[in-house]
Amino acid sequence: MSRPQVSMDLECYPDFFLCKFYDPARRKFHSVPMYEGVALDIDRIALVLARCTVITFNGSGYDIPMIVLAMHGATCEQMKEANDDIIVRGLKPWEFYRKWGIEQPDWIDFIDIMEVAPGVRISLKMYMGRMHAPTLQDLPYDPSTALDGIGRFVIDGYCGNDLIGTDLLLNELKDRIALRVAIGERYGIDVRSKSDAQIAEAVIKAQLDFKPQHRYIQDNYQFHYTPPDYIAFVTPQMQDFLDVVRTAPFVVRDKEEAIAFGYYDPEDDSGPKIRTGVRIPKELDGRNIIIGNTTYRLGIGGLHSQEKSTSYHSIPGVQTLKDIDVKSYYPSLILGMNMVPEQLGSAFLIIYRAIYERRLLSKAEASRLTKLADCFDGEERAEMLRLAHDMQTESDGLKIVLNGTFGKLFSKWSVLFAPELGIRVTITGQLALLMLIEMMESSGIRVVSANTDGIVLLIPHGMDHMVGNVVKWWEQRTGLEMEETLYRSVYSRDVNNYLAITTDGKVKRKGVFNQGGVLSGPQGKGPNMDVCADAVIALLKDGVPIADTIIACRDIRKFIVLRGVTGGGYFMPKGMDSDERVYLGKAARWYYSNANRNSCIVNKHGHKTATSDGAMECMKLPAELPTDIDYGRYVRNAMEMVASLGLPVTYWYHPESECVFIDHAGVDHAAQGCDEITKAKYKRMK
Repeated sequence: MSRPQVSMDLECYPDFFLCKFYDPARRKFHSVPMYEGVALDIDRIALVLARCTVITFNGSGYDIPMIVLAMHGATCEQMKEANDDIIVRGLKPWEFYRKWGIEQPDWIDFIDIMEVAPGVRISLKMYMGRMHAPTLQDLPYDPSTALDGIGRFVIDGYCGNDLIGTDLLLNELKDRIALRVAIGERYGIDVRSKSDAQIAEAVIKAQLDFKPQHRYIQDNYQFHYTPPDYIAFVTPQMQDFLDVVRTAPFVVRDKEEAIAFGYYDPEDDSGPKIRTGVRIPKELDGRNIIIGNTTYRLGIGGLHSQEKSTSYHSIPGVQTLKDIDVKSYYPSLILGMNMVPEQLGSAFLIIYRAIYERRLLSKAEASRLTKLADCFDGEERAEMLRLAHDMQTESDGLKIVLNGTFGKLFSKWSVLFAPELGIRVTITGQLALLMLIEMMESSGIRVVSANTDGIVLLIPHGMDHMVGNVVKWWEQRTGLEMEETLYRSVYSRDVNNYLAITTDGKVKRKGVFNQGGVLSGPQGKGPNMDVCADAVIALLKDGVPIADTIIACRDIRKFIVLRGVTGGGYFMPKGMDSDERVYLGKAARWYYSNANRNSCIVNKHGHKTATSDGAMECMKLPAELPTDIDYGRYVRNAMEMVASLGLPVTYWYHPESECVFIDHAGVDHAAQGCDEITKAKYKRMK
């Protein structure tokens, strides 16, 4: 029988310690404080921890060690010192337990959702902003402050708001948690609190019949890339480039070791900065590779074309726009080149291949059961779909293991650490794509974009058979497999910010054109006038005028901007010259208002936050749409987004509404009281 889930959060001050729980099923809070005259109710805390699954944000690194210490009878002063051990002095959990003479508990069932959420070093407040939590609130008092009764009351409320945010984030991550539960059941390990890459390492370690050792690589270690035999080019230019890739040295840097041995001072700005990881050789860094009309660059993270402000379209009888991607690219390369981290031996490849093959089976079975469900009705159909869902969950979980393994090849803290193999995977993947690009261009097929594991082709009418032949040749040579998607059109600001509309009307959006959200893209994304991206899509997909989409929107969340402000942001309601200011916190949320265009957001040093002119703070979402939204600001921003795609733009200014409109076929803006303006005038108006 599963345990009930409760969220837990702690607050710590010199004279006040608070442990607070939130039971979402009953929508009840339970506060357990400690301050002068009030002892911590340890029995009450122990009862909750023993009966419930506790949900935390950074529980592994903070909440669990701290609550265990509190249950050992620590005073408020001792708890504050322990808090500073973690927050200020950076003690790791194992160091914390050792210093305070306590044991790491194995009886507390908890899930730390910090690692489960996409992104690195993102605060709970920023996640709450990405989820449009009703209230964003930063810590009301400095952690060194002595609190009176009112202060304790305020901190209790603040902690409750964080618990609501924790529960919101848990709900947002429920599918990712379900994947981790399924993986744990399959391999007999608990990975509910682990990131994708950490899961991969845990699964592989669990199946080894020996305890693997961590591999040590000293700072400044160098090695060279060795390509597989199938990597070969036709043109002299690319043959020369391959020689450069073979001979250029890759260097592994270790910042911590450099500091420990005294030959690097991170505070010294006179020399180059060191970052732990593999450095791309100077011979390759920033080097342009030109094939046909497109420029590419090699990188540690993958191949990227360098297009800017471009758009392409499928035209019946003239040309077809097609995206082709490599299936399971990096896992396939690892297996195809028989890659084995030396500290793991051949057992790694056996385990990894079994996971890969099991994933293919579960994915195929999910597809088969989904199709089979159409042959049934009622309970039989529901059962078939449930089984298909279980198979898809297993497939998705194993995909996490396969892809996460690649990331751990670059981690010096991992038993999978093998930077030579990591580089061989990513560089081989990029060279293989360049090989395909070279052959396509040589065959009269234009490649207009490339990104990590795929390319976009502009195919002249009647040349589809040639594309098929080149793809088949490439697949046979590399042992890899590709899949394709037909596009109606592609609009690119650059390779990391684009829109693609498929022939069946679906929209693929990336970067600034994507919506904000915890799960928006691999790293998530903060909201940033999302209504503007919606308006651009409506324009390009269905021909809806920009202003129509924006003015018709009634959702305040679509107008929000969320920005992290180092040291905490302040709202200046009357501009930089005003003495009035309101503290917002490190996660500042606002919309643009026409009530006072002198208002702005500043940091603790008084420096204005970028693009915050005309901001109206919105730390609490209003129940109704504000009446002072600066629609003209949003329309102009959407217009800029359209212009960034290289599309022709004519600006029309409507004096009464102060809006700028884009010219569309069939829309007579002049008849609507608008004046045509130049681009220079538009910029001055901003």
